[in-house]
Amino acid sequence: SESCLLCKNFRCYADSDNVKKIFSLLFIIDKIKNKADSIDHFNSIYLIVIDRINYLLKEISVDKKDLVDKIRKEVFEDEILSYYWEKRLEMLINLGVL
Repeated sequence: SESCLLCKNFRCYADSDNVKKIFSLLFIIDKIKNKADSIDHFNSIYLIVIDRINYLLKEISVDKKDLVDKIRKEVFEDEILSYYWEKRLEMLINLGVL
C-alpha cells in the first residue's frame, strides 16, 4: 500500500513508454494472481494497485484512447512489455515463481 503510484500527487506523461510501463505492471500482477493463497489474499494486496492503474489508464484514455488500446493489445495479446517489467518477468520465471 506504499508506492509512488498510489500517491495522490503521482503524475506521469501520457506517452507510449509510460502507458506501456503501466500495462506491463498490470500484466505481471495478472500473471501472479494464480499464485496467491486465495483471491481474498490477492485482493488484499493488489486490488488497490489494480484500481489505481485502471484509474490512470481511464484518465489517459480521455485524450489518447487509440494509444491506450494499441498498447493494451501489445502487452496483453503480443506480450511486449516494457524492458524493466520484461526483465522482472524473466526473473520470476527463472526463479520458478511463474
